[in-house]
Amino acid sequence: MSIGVGSGTSKSKGIGDIAVLVSRVVHSYCVLVLVVMTLSGCLINGSDDDPKNLRADAGPDIIQFIVKDEEERHTIEFDGSNSTGKIQSYLWDFDRTGPFQPDADGEQVTNTYIEPGKYSVILKVNDDQDEDFDISEVFINYRQYENSSLQDEERDEFTFPVQEPATRVYGELRYDPGGFFGNNLTLEFTDAEGNSTDREGTEKSEHEEDGQIVKRVEIKGDFVLQYVMGDWRAVVERNDSAGGTVDYSLLIEVDYDPDSAL
Repeated sequence: MSIGVGSGTSKSKGIGDIAVLVSRVVHSYCVLVLVVMTLSGCLINGSDDDPKNLRADAGPDIIQFIVKDEEERHTIEFDGSNSTGKIQSYLWDFDRTGPFQPDADGEQVTNTYIEPGKYSVILKVNDDQDEDFDISEVFINYRQYENSSLQDEERDEFTFPVQEPATRVYGELRYDPGGFFGNNLTLEFTDAEGNSTDREGTEKSEHEEDGQIVKRVEIKGDFVLQYVMGDWRAVVERNDSAGGTVDYSLLIEVDYDPDSAL
């Protein structure tokens, strides 16, 4: 009988010990999960004292344009105020033509571009331990407006710059359709070596709009890069014998932003 009582007492103590052990394991697991979550939050979010929290932000990409023969030059403001960390200096390189060379310093700065093209602007921020960089792209597109007139079988040529990495070259010719015999003007581009662009990849269209004939020539994307960069020419030629003088207007656009190639 005493053996039975003794066995029952040992069994009760065993169950109690297991319960305590399970409780301790569960508690330790919860503490471990809490520690891991806390550390993860620190790694992801960082802290003001963590040098890895330093982050440069040069702002969004910018698209502007310049017009031939206009004295106005576009001054662009760059804002690095969205950068984070204990920043001690803001340094800006406006053209990224080689190793980083600061052109200005300050959280907000300005720069004036006088030539069309694509420019990579770099912001460098520093704290007392580290540095970080960010790049903003600036696209300066080009516009040229011409107004002239042609007699029978005459032609005009207008020079305009096309540099790599141009993404779109566009021309729009407008003139009066004329009377019974009708006027006929044509528009064509030639590259810096005189090669005609009237081949695959060049889109042409013609329609009437507001009582005028509108002819368009457009080259986009990689088709632009198959030609020689430099001074291109827009050739406007009269191919009719209606007599008299034909007045016309010409718009030339050269774009560098990637959206123009779509």
